[in-house]
Amino acid sequence: MKRKPLFILLFLLGAGFQGFSQSYIARLWNTKKYSEIIEYSPKGQTLSGPDNVLIGRSYMSLETPQPTNALRHYDIAISKRWQREELYFYRAEANHALGQLNAALADLEVCLQMHPNYQGYLLFKAAIAYEKGDQKLAYDTYYILCELYD
Repeated sequence: MKRKPLFILLFLLGAGFQGFSQSYIARLWNTKKYSEIIEYSPKGQTLSGPDNVLIGRSYMSLETPQPTNALRHYDIAISKRWQREELYFYRAEANHALGQLNAALADLEVCLQMHPNYQGYLLFKAAIAYEKGDQKLAYDTYYILCELYD
């Protein structure tokens, strides 16, 4: 019987320490306080890669998205060697919003290298290729989708 209280105490202590691993910016993100997160933008170089991604996402979540500012923070996250497929997807969205279709396609190719044949990336790639006027790439990408998700 003496083991249960010790186990419960250790469990509660462990659960308490897990809450400290999340940054303040991540906690603000959970409450959707985008304007407060953006206030940390000038400190971007000193923040972690994940915090820079959240700042970038906050810029894109504003009523009037600011993709140029978002791209700056996504690039900082990449420079800090934070290599995640979702980071490149967010960067593709920002590049698309700025009309930089080639850059958006390049970011989607990185996503597809990390997660081949992912439906969301392929759909976005096909849509951008079509918007760009590259009907062959759009058709080929839709064909891959049809083969994978018949």
